[in-house]
Amino acid sequence: MSIETTFNKLSARVKASLIRKLLQNRYEQMADGGLFLPKERIALRGVFSLSCNGGPVSLHPNTVVREGRNHMLNVVLHNESQITDWYMALFSGDVTPQGDTWTAANFAAVATEITDYDEADRPSFLVGDAIDGVSSNLTNEAAYTMNEVGSVYGGAIISSSEKGGSTGILLAAARFQNKRDYEPTDNLNVGYEIGLTST
Repeated sequence: MSIETTFNKLSARVKASLIRKLLQNRYEQMADGGLFLPKERIALRGVFSLSCNGGPVSLHPNTVVREGRNHMLNVVLHNESQITDWYMALFSGDVTPQGDTWTAANFAAVATEITDYDEADRPSFLVGDAIDGVSSNLTNEAAYTMNEVGSVYGGAIISSSEKGGSTGILLAAARFQNKRDYEPTDNLNVGYEIGLTST
């Protein structure tokens, strides 16, 4: 089930209030990168997970970027076509995602996208059905078979499968709390969970 479908399951009153507040920039940016609407007590947030060679999993809060938020609103309010295929990308730049300026068009350049893995395209972000306002790929994580030495500083969700591409929509991005070094043949598994919840 898509992120847009999860949003559409909210009541009409809650959706209208949420949309109005987002359009008026009447929300708070949470420390974990999520968005919070105090009056409605609704939070939109996401978390990346990363593991290497089946080892311990680390969790990393993210920023749902403006381009991604606008896409969600345009699908719901203006009949923009829903994107059904999303992909995961990793980056090696020692940078922090900028929610108001990062887009699919500039992601590969500003983040220094990692493309040195065996898979021909960015791995698919395959989400299961939304449960209690949360969608994730944690049962079907994106897998990368690395073929160079390097470091992962963060990840993103994007609508284009092209490695290093500059088209599509950037939904979310995160700088991981600690960089993760990798070597050839290392297997990186990346998960992502996004939630629209009432607190």
